[in-house]
Amino acid sequence: GRTLWPQTSAQPGQCPKLTSDQEFSLNLAQNMADEGRLHASLANLEGMPDSLGEVRLRKARVLRLLGSHEAEPLYR
Repeated sequence: GRTLWPQTSAQPGQCPKLTSDQEFSLNLAQNMADEGRLHASLANLEGMPDSLGEVRLRKARVLRLLGSHEAEPLYR
């Protein structure tokens, strides 16, 4: 399938380093989204802290793909 979001590389010091569990959850959410399982991907992301920029970005992208108006504030 097509990747719904590109891999990002943050500059050092910009975002906190993800734990291995958080990286696993993000990868799982990405795989679910790539398979078209957007609601499952969103549910996985909902369990992660919104303080992580990568979580907010991916959640916003999934919400946008689902047609939700809740996506816009997450991009800010």
